[in-house]
Amino acid sequence: MVRDFRLLPIALLLWVSTAISLPWHAAAVAALATTLGVLGVLGLAWIVVSKRSTHSQTVVRSAGVSLLVAGVLLGSVAVHAQARASSGLPHAAQERMYAQFSGIVVMEPKVQASGFAQGALVLTVRVTHARVHNWETTYPGRVRVTIPREMAQGKPAPRYGAVISLAGTLSPSEPAERDLARLTASAPPAEVGDPGKVDRAVNAARTRLNELVQDFSPQARGLVPGAAIGDTSALPVPLADDMKISGLTHITAVSGSHFAIVFLVILGLTWRLPRTLRAVLVAAVALGFVALVHPSPAVLRAAAMGGVAILGLVRSRPSQSLAALCAVVVGLLVYDPWHARDYGFVLSVLATGGLVLGAGPIADFLHRPSRGEPFLPKVAARALAVPIAAQLAVGPVLLTLQPYVSVYSVAANIAAAPALFPATVFGLAATVLAGVWPLGALVCAHIASGATWWIAHVAQVSAGAPGSTLAWSDGPGGVMALAAVTVLVVGLCWRYHVSDGLAGLRKLVRDRVGLRVRDIIFRGARARVADTESGRSHADGWSEPRILAIRGSQAAGAVRANIRLLHRARLILALCVLVVAVLSLSPTWLEPLRPGSTYGRDWSVASCDVGQGDAFVLRTAGSGTYLIDTGPAGAEIGRCLTALDIAHVDAVFLTHFHADHIGGLDQVLRTVRVDRIVAGPDIDGSFAAEAVRQSATHAGVSLSVFGEGELPLFPGVEVEWPTNEEVRYLKGRSDGGEDVTNDASLVVVAELMGGADDPGPSVGVFLGDLEEAGQSRLARHLNAGGSEGAAGFGTGVDLVKVAHHGSASMSSDLVRALDPNVALIGVGTDNTYGHPTARALDSYRGVGAAIIRTDLCGTTAVGKSAGGWFVVGDCP
Repeated sequence: MVRDFRLLPIALLLWVSTAISLPWHAAAVAALATTLGVLGVLGLAWIVVSKRSTHSQTVVRSAGVSLLVAGVLLGSVAVHAQARASSGLPHAAQERMYAQFSGIVVMEPKVQASGFAQGALVLTVRVTHARVHNWETTYPGRVRVTIPREMAQGKPAPRYGAVISLAGTLSPSEPAERDLARLTASAPPAEVGDPGKVDRAVNAARTRLNELVQDFSPQARGLVPGAAIGDTSALPVPLADDMKISGLTHITAVSGSHFAIVFLVILGLTWRLPRTLRAVLVAAVALGFVALVHPSPAVLRAAAMGGVAILGLVRSRPSQSLAALCAVVVGLLVYDPWHARDYGFVLSVLATGGLVLGAGPIADFLHRPSRGEPFLPKVAARALAVPIAAQLAVGPVLLTLQPYVSVYSVAANIAAAPALFPATVFGLAATVLAGVWPLGALVCAHIASGATWWIAHVAQVSAGAPGSTLAWSDGPGGVMALAAVTVLVVGLCWRYHVSDGLAGLRKLVRDRVGLRVRDIIFRGARARVADTESGRSHADGWSEPRILAIRGSQAAGAVRANIRLLHRARLILALCVLVVAVLSLSPTWLEPLRPGSTYGRDWSVASCDVGQGDAFVLRTAGSGTYLIDTGPAGAEIGRCLTALDIAHVDAVFLTHFHADHIGGLDQVLRTVRVDRIVAGPDIDGSFAAEAVRQSATHAGVSLSVFGEGELPLFPGVEVEWPTNEEVRYLKGRSDGGEDVTNDASLVVVAELMGGADDPGPSVGVFLGDLEEAGQSRLARHLNAGGSEGAAGFGTGVDLVKVAHHGSASMSSDLVRALDPNVALIGVGTDNTYGHPTARALDSYRGVGAAIIRTDLCGTTAVGKSAGGWFVVGDCP
């Protein structure tokens, strides 16, 4: 098929210029649009007066038209920017003014599962009327609303499509963000208008599906609504992480593949109807599906592509996918310029573009005959080409969301692909039937849950496989490097014909054992088998796999013809098998060859640089290895453990349930072997505590929560605080509406390992995020004798992990009681909280403690030798 590339430069130019200019003022955007238009006009004028060659005129004409059209269309961005600024809301947000709103809920409300707004209800509202001080506006911009947990608990969330009234304090959104501003509600919102008829029907259908699967397994409760209608509200966090690592998140992000399945089903059911009537039915179903899953940017892109396909069906013209994709991109950017930076839209367009431009060539490459023998059958080559093309296209962009490359994503997508069709079709059938035939809906839901079980199983196996992720820099350099590597690998494959060697290996296997591999893989496929006796070909029809009688002379000739390629392939295969086998056995004689840790092996405590959060590794006198907190979500804690050469952790202590202390737990469980998890008290039944429980269950690791039975004992490690009396006190404060999560932090005391020339243990204390009041009560507890802690805790210690990242909320009495030699602070560079504060630094300096901060030193390790404490790392 000859592809139409005429719209490609226009779409790319408009997309790039829109993405760049979104944060600009309207005048600057208008100036850029004018510049592009003028350049286009000058290029076209040059053609009129020039006498250059026809080829030069063609190039300039294409560039001129692209610049002129992109400049004209970019004017819509200037119009949007001017309208936003004129509304006054961005300025009011910068000034953090108080505002009163009424608007329509345009995104499903979600509960914040982590972070400092943990438990809060988050929703997006399209403004219908806003009042700030003495002026009003009706500009229909979007505002992201956060309803604090204490206001949201016990009250029904606003319905999608409902008109609500609320008030609160504005704050600015991120540059180039679609939302005009953010608002923290000062009172619960009130519904002042019901959703429209369509929204009411959609809400009822989505609710019925979730109720239908309420008693299903956890994966089915999350994946059946996720695969059918994109509802991931019940998706378990560990499974969501596994799907991210496996590259399967598109299954619950409704986009092109779901529309394709729906279109295929409708076209199949209406194949006897006239073409025009079929197109009308498909269009109606597509509109209904968009309403059911809610019109996100990726959904709109897929629906618009479907509209182009429907138009082609009506006009009886072959589809030009690339031209259609470009037209959709241009149209959606003009309609809503903020699509240009929306990750869902970007990934959706890139994946579709990868399939349109790359799937065919990749399939041809994998099927390319070598010495007359294709490496892969055509069906297998096409099946493999689709995920490869999509992964190559979206890989660099995914790095900005996750700092690693999913190694098994292609294999996982191939394995999960057969289950997507029944999961989507039967999930949608259950959604439609739930309101009219509950029994039929239940049957369909059970069938869909069987398909989603396989998807979940594939995600878990591929995420848990050795080397499932390849760490990669997530900055601009990393993105460009991955893009360059992708281009290089693709170029080398085409240049040196990798499939030749692979096809030669396949030919060797077939000729030596007489086994036709293609018949085994595709059992019952129609095959044409050559008659080796007469040289004639005949069709054997639908046949079972067969062993072909190949003469020895024929096999020898085939081997001699491919001898160099076969020797090379056989040697590479043997070496790969040998390396994998040796590494799997992990023999002791390999230990000296292992790179080990650049931090050595004499340290006792390591501070992991995980940004604004805590993560400390300690090695005890009892030869144990423990992790105190895991830092926020991300790959940083995994990189730290790898750099420290940690492969096994006896226990992970989670001091309290805040995201900057527990967010990296899943990454830890994927990186090292963990025996147990010990968590602080769950005072208020937080969502974060439930997420920790799910992660522990998913990983098969025993979890002990303070106050819920006896805590396990570890040699040289003890939980000194809180006491049971303190927990009861905190519970009373929590019941009164106070957030006591920080003061519920575990205080862990450990006998730390001594250095090679100083075998005696030292004492380390890790204070979590205790606030000043909690620290004062701990100080009084210590002065009263405390408990029989490790190594006489309370009589002066060697090392302290400073509470709450060195905040100003601290107790000088506790600092004097501890009197440490070393103070460790986990804190992020340029954090917005002012951590560590001058008060905290001065207090610890006042007792003679050496202060080591992760924002200045990065990941560091400290230990004690005969000459005193030493630091390993880049610390000024």
